[in-house]
Amino acid sequence: MLTSDRAAEGVSEFLRRCDQAELNAYDDLGTVRQAQNASLRILERRAKRLGASEVKIRKFMLGFLDSVL
Repeated sequence: MLTSDRAAEGVSEFLRRCDQAELNAYDDLGTVRQAQNASLRILERRAKRLGASEVKIRKFMLGFLDSVL
């Protein structure tokens, strides 16, 4: 039987691989814009999983976009 730490680690790895698969699909089959949008959605989801508040996520995303553009 898995301990709670190992179970949490397994779930984390599963979610990471799902994120990677989504990004790869857009990279392979979609447009550049779709891949960029997917990247932003994945960053937002990861921040939520780590417990960031909506305000912190918004600040991060705006700062990230400002530095890229």
